[in-house]
Amino acid sequence: MGHRAGPAGSGNRSVRSGSVDAVRLQPQLEQAELPQLVVAQPCELVRRAEQGTDVVVAEETTFLGGHAGEGVAQEVDTIATWITQLELVQGWVNAWVTSAQEDAPFSNIYTFSNGLDLTQEAATARGLGEAP
Repeated sequence: MGHRAGPAGSGNRSVRSGSVDAVRLQPQLEQAELPQLVVAQPCELVRRAEQGTDVVVAEETTFLGGHAGEGVAQEVDTIATWITQLELVQGWVNAWVTSAQEDAPFSNIYTFSNGLDLTQEAATARGLGEAP
């Protein structure tokens, strides 16, 4: 396959090589500085209405710990439903699937492991030191 170019002077060029298309950036983007990566801090996004406008504010969340589990499910949708249901429990957040593997080819039976973070909302009064 040959070289294809856009209109003369457009700065947009794509090169076709086999089955892969390589797209060149516009000249002003080719040498742009990339933003510095930073480590995300635990927080929750909270939406507040202030004087007729919506403002999204990041509020810090304290994680007490986490929970890990495993199970067996029939079909991948069952795992997705499980993960969604975990986050309905007060104080259980950021549920994820660590791994999922089909037990046998075409069996639709999956062994999976998952985890989630626990916030202060998951703690009991006793756990918070508020009860004897």
